[in-house]
Amino acid sequence: MLKNIPKEDVLKVVRQIGPTIPNKIVKQLGGDTFLIGAILSDLANSKLVKITNVKLGGSPFYYAEGQESKLQELYPHLNSKDKETYDLLKKEKVLKDTEQSPLIRVSLRQIKDFAKPVEVTIREKQELFWKFYLVSSDEVKDILKKQYLQKPEAKIEKKEATKQEPDKIIQRVDDRKEEKIEKTAEEKSEEKKPKIEEKKRSVEKAEIKEEQVKIEQKKKIEQKEVQEVIYEVKKAKKESPKEEKGSFTEKLQQYFGKKNIEIAEKTVAKKGEIDFILKVPSAVGFVQYYCKAKDKKKCNEGDLATAFVQGQNKKLPVLFLTTGEISKKAKEMLEQEFKGMIANSI
Repeated sequence: MLKNIPKEDVLKVVRQIGPTIPNKIVKQLGGDTFLIGAILSDLANSKLVKITNVKLGGSPFYYAEGQESKLQELYPHLNSKDKETYDLLKKEKVLKDTEQSPLIRVSLRQIKDFAKPVEVTIREKQELFWKFYLVSSDEVKDILKKQYLQKPEAKIEKKEATKQEPDKIIQRVDDRKEEKIEKTAEEKSEEKKPKIEEKKRSVEKAEIKEEQVKIEQKKKIEQKEVQEVIYEVKKAKKESPKEEKGSFTEKLQQYFGKKNIEIAEKTVAKKGEIDFILKVPSAVGFVQYYCKAKDKKKCNEGDLATAFVQGQNKKLPVLFLTTGEISKKAKEMLEQEFKGMIANSI
């Protein structure tokens, strides 16, 4: 018999033993891995738990905020190449993408839990770096400044200056000062000429720009008028929209119509999946149901478990509808575990 497990209990266990997998939570709380998996998925959608990229037997690990450092415990579950990349990144803290071998670059993109991308602009060019996930932003900045952002020219000049005699250094500084004074006097006289010409050009450009703005504004007004006409035409056509014959939505409407079921709420979860709150007629009046409808060829026990959990969260009985078949195992679980849930093919 499937236990009614509150998601708060599942969250509590994750906070205690995370990162963890559904099987370990089942050992503590009981229930079924499909049910626990569906609850964890719901918690992840609510951003109360996080999911790892690392998997154990096809199942990801789940952990709560503040347990990031414990992700290092998942190291044994990495393959040999990813372990090498992990070790290198943890040691160096920051790696430049273009400086790595093709295999390392691929691996960095695989170990998403531990390698975080950082884009940096160096000399007006964007470069991709990878940081170990526990390294702070300030530490990354310090490493990048030391390794990549310092000007090499400044270092070279400093080394050459230390080798020269003091008198020569002083003379060189004086020569530079005189040369700079002469240049500034010449530059000032030369700078005045282009400034006058620039002003003339800017005035001419402003006039041309003003004309262009007027033309553009006129075009926009004309385009707006055309778009308004098109919109009115489209609006007139859409006044009586018709569902495509035999479509998923049409099948649902026909089903609800035959059963005299009223739709209270409708939410399109994704393509081929719609959630409803329905008013279903009964001997004592209308009863509210949570309904998950799926346009899918074959639905398994995982599909039913997800709907069952969402119904529990809303504290409503569940109606599951599908355009396809319901698997044999799902039907068995429906009879034995998902008591009170109705599942039909339409």
